[in-house]
Amino acid sequence: MKQVLCITAITLMVAGCGMIEMPQKMDKTNENMELMIQNMNHTNSGIDKQSKLIPFENLLKAENTENLTPIPTRLMPFGKELALVISAEDMVELTYLWLKEIDEVYPDHKVDANGNELPYSTEEIGKINHDKLARLVGLQIIAGFLPHATVEQIIHKQIHTGGRYEDVAYAILMMRSQFVRDVLLEASLLASPLNNSGKVAQAVEYNKSLDYLARLPFAKKIAVKTRGFIPAENSPEETFNPEIALINWKRIQSAAEQDWQVTPESITGDSVQDQAIYQQKQNSYKKSLAEIQSYIKSWTGQN
Repeated sequence: MKQVLCITAITLMVAGCGMIEMPQKMDKTNENMELMIQNMNHTNSGIDKQSKLIPFENLLKAENTENLTPIPTRLMPFGKELALVISAEDMVELTYLWLKEIDEVYPDHKVDANGNELPYSTEEIGKINHDKLARLVGLQIIAGFLPHATVEQIIHKQIHTGGRYEDVAYAILMMRSQFVRDVLLEASLLASPLNNSGKVAQAVEYNKSLDYLARLPFAKKIAVKTRGFIPAENSPEETFNPEIALINWKRIQSAAEQDWQVTPESITGDSVQDQAIYQQKQNSYKKSLAEIQSYIKSWTGQN
């Protein structure tokens, strides 16, 4: 059976207690959303494949959206899994759909006994905003874990050639930077000491993706803007700051020099092997520090 992108399933149903629901009510925005989904058949067919469908469905489950900050623990495994298999084309179109949902799709208002629409309650507004944030965080996760080759394809097909989804491509790059900066670095690696070579090396790899974005000639056009939260002025939006790359390089360098505390120790029971392992860790640490220093010099012009 053909699978359908059920991206509005959560927000279209509102429970009524002691109030009359308008049966089958669909405002113009939701009608437009339905039409848009119907016109995205090749995106749906891409999601059909099991490797994409399973993580995709799990990104939609309400129980997986309970913890969204500072680390979206339940969504991250599924977002990463989808990021590794989704094509550049499908990523762009999925992002377009979900940003469209965030901006334009709302659940039906409840009505009183006379059929008059009632304003959303505080509880309903909280639920609406939470569901929209869950979609946004889901996109950030996928964008953050996209292979570099996929990112390059998106840039080439949408930005270099002025593609249909050029604005969406800028949004993908912004959400990628948000996830790497706020989750993978700030809330994870940099939230605890960089006290071994593996942590330092991973921090370097994460910040390389930010450095790549910061060096793009169109870096200052990278941005994401939403407008569908309630109230609208609270809708998340951000423009990329290229300075974040150098800021992070200096932070990682400082933390690595201060926190790294690897000393010779007995691990295998063989002193020769233990010394070799220790030397390998030292070499990895020194290599990471050399890379960091190289990036800092490239930004500051130091000799």
